[in-house]
Amino acid sequence: MPSTIPSNCSADATSALNTLFASLPAGAVVNFPDNGCYLVSGSATSDLLIANTTGVTLNGDGTTFRQLTYKTPSGADACGVLIRDPILTLQANRDLTVNNLVLDGPHGSGTQYDCGGAMNEGDAGLLIGGPADAVGNHGVTFDAVTVENTDGDGIDLYPQLATNSGANSNIVFEDGALQNWGWFGIVGEGVQGFSFSHNNVIGGGFMDVEVDNACPANCLNPDGTLRGDGVAAMTISNNTFQVGSFLVSEGGRGCMPQTNWVISDNNFGSGNAGVSLDGSYGEPACPLDNTGFTYTYNSGGTTGSACGSSYGTPPGFCAGLNLAGWAKVTIANNDIGFPIGVLGTRRTITGASISTTGGVSSLTSSTATFAASDVGDLVVAQGVTLGDTIASVTSPTTATLREPAAADGSNLTVAIGEGSYYPDAPLIQAVGLCGVYGATIANNVFDGAYSAWAPTRCFDETGYPTPTTGVTACGNTWGVIHPQPYYAFTSLTPKPAPKPAPLADAAC
Repeated sequence: MPSTIPSNCSADATSALNTLFASLPAGAVVNFPDNGCYLVSGSATSDLLIANTTGVTLNGDGTTFRQLTYKTPSGADACGVLIRDPILTLQANRDLTVNNLVLDGPHGSGTQYDCGGAMNEGDAGLLIGGPADAVGNHGVTFDAVTVENTDGDGIDLYPQLATNSGANSNIVFEDGALQNWGWFGIVGEGVQGFSFSHNNVIGGGFMDVEVDNACPANCLNPDGTLRGDGVAAMTISNNTFQVGSFLVSEGGRGCMPQTNWVISDNNFGSGNAGVSLDGSYGEPACPLDNTGFTYTYNSGGTTGSACGSSYGTPPGFCAGLNLAGWAKVTIANNDIGFPIGVLGTRRTITGASISTTGGVSSLTSSTATFAASDVGDLVVAQGVTLGDTIASVTSPTTATLREPAAADGSNLTVAIGEGSYYPDAPLIQAVGLCGVYGATIANNVFDGAYSAWAPTRCFDETGYPTPTTGVTACGNTWGVIHPQPYYAFTSLTPKPAPKPAPLADAAC
């Protein structure tokens, strides 16, 4: 690595790095300095680019490519301006390997370049392909690479949309991290063979497969592979997620070949494990469209609905896993959660005393940190009326109760929590299948789901009048499998009514 290129983020290194990358012969190996730092891609006319390489390996050794600013061609700040300004762009590479590198943007920096949202979608961390690439990248592996703090998407996989050419192929992102993006973690529009595995993912919406330019009748090569638009042979496996939403597909907006997707062995933690796939299966001019979706051995998560819902009138308007217009679907051996009505989060105060004067009970403790936001929260303690709440906060250590206590006391342990809302009530259906041909739903645990599946409750239910057929459902369990503990003190009465036992369909 040339020592003349500043490796401490003291000056912009984009031009020098681009010159280096353009000069690399086939099979070259570039070793960056340990934990180096390079300022890159600070303007719309100076993007870091790796193009037309063959068999090149970049060993980052912990190096960071850092983007601090976005500028328009005129020099004006580009926050809120829809200009594509990624940290790193790849075009027409073959057999490229990138190891142990960090792509770091300005999202969360608190500067005027801390943007986000749809108008900054193109400010990605990594752009693979895109408008200037009619060839695509083929055989690219990212190992132990981190993409973080991007104002737009984390990773974009694009063909050359205008010509329906340049589909990427055999892209691997493994043993890395993707976190803190401003739009979507990944946007897929043109790739055949994409593996995303063993990564740590933290952020909002993880993945959007969208149709910006519907595929024409000749959207496949003679050998049946993608020419441009489409996502085929995608595997997302063995990742750890903490995301606001997981996977959305907008195939119903136009022809987009989507086939053979595998989502398996992921841990969703307390994030969202839901999918919303709006397909267009059966369009005669759209080959490979929405065929082959496998969702297996995933765990954790609280799988929300993309369509809204009400605990008072369940189930929600669409399911946690909803697919429309797909064929050959398998959802099996998952153990994932669904939202249930809350009892209320609680904190504990010790050494408390309750005293009543003039019909008003006060709760006092030197360990308390009461605030105005506590008003209305539940109070659970010996001597306090069941369901009583905080009426007012008179100091950080003292609050008054809405109702007088049944008895005063001292040296009490008190639980404080938010109000309950339909405690332990299931909210949404686990799986919705609309216009689906051939599906297996087997041996899943849908903790908290209102029901296991139905041929309704899809994101775009009205767009698929063809009935769902060929569904096998067996071995599934749903309902409130793990009810919440109701009270901090088991001696309190009355006790809540026991919840009904979880439901199950026939064994497979």
